[in-house]
Amino acid sequence: MVMIIRDKYRAKYASFAKRRGPLLFRHAVPQSDSNAPAPTSNKVLKWLVGLLVTIFVFYSFTIRAGHCWGDDYALYLHHAKNIAIGIPYANTGYIADPDYPRYSVRMTPPVFPLVLAPVYKIFGMNLTAFKMVEVSFFVATLVLVFVLFREYLSSTYTLSLVAILGFSPFFWRLKDDVLSDIPFMFFVLLTVLLVTRHMPPALCGFAAYLAIGTRTVGIVLLPTILIHELLWNKRITRYPIILVLTSAVLLLLQPLMLHGDPASSYRDLFQPTLQTVWANLWRYPLSLGSFWLTPQLWLSGVMYAVVLLAVVKGACGQQPPFWRVFLCFYGATLLISPGN
Repeated sequence: MVMIIRDKYRAKYASFAKRRGPLLFRHAVPQSDSNAPAPTSNKVLKWLVGLLVTIFVFYSFTIRAGHCWGDDYALYLHHAKNIAIGIPYANTGYIADPDYPRYSVRMTPPVFPLVLAPVYKIFGMNLTAFKMVEVSFFVATLVLVFVLFREYLSSTYTLSLVAILGFSPFFWRLKDDVLSDIPFMFFVLLTVLLVTRHMPPALCGFAAYLAIGTRTVGIVLLPTILIHELLWNKRITRYPIILVLTSAVLLLLQPLMLHGDPASSYRDLFQPTLQTVWANLWRYPLSLGSFWLTPQLWLSGVMYAVVLLAVVKGACGQQPPFWRVFLCFYGATLLISPGN
């Protein structure tokens, strides 16, 4: 079975189309496949740019004042402030309760606070400026969505996907939370793009580190890349080894630079039980319904059912192995991780 998947994968993506336009907008297509999508035209790029500008303007002018009451965002902002003014990263004043470690981590991974630090340095504690970072990351994520899915969908469907995500009420609300979810999605998709395009392994390893350094669960990218390599070459070559070593070195340097290990907080939280798995099996399908909420409950239910059937049908089709392997590792990690 592995050999069949590998052979189909290699047959489909072994040869690449000639470069037409910017590097990010060319895509791998087999030259012998007449059904492959044509290279992205200037007309499609104009539609994409117009769509992205519209989404950026819409999100920017609908930013809400203040912030919802929570604690994760406060920890990110405090770390960013510490970096900006040059005091120890972990010096946030938070006193962790050893008897209740799941309340909050002691320190967060550093990549997102590093992104926020220059914003704090320039604008101070300006929540609108921080939310503009979220908006910028989201629009950049939509660019990666277009580039990645243009290889499998027509221009019309790919632009529609960008529009559906861009004008989704879920993401529109999410842009008002200064959290690492959107930057993490960006760095994960960036890593997938670089790896599937077979970019230099050190660059791919750095991108993978950025994902892991944004949210620790990004560590699943490394085994995904190794399994992907086995499906492609039936052996582990130098490419994934250099990639994984690059990420590993950066991860080892991280606690030395921060004078503390953010991963240790997550290890305290990570105590999987059967009760956790059962609760997540029940909770996550319900959480996915929040993507399709409408004022009418029955309409939300219909949309959720239609999307769920489409996902099941798509999962049974011929999808690239990288996505399947990543979803297996990522989904399994979510299932055994403690929920809310």
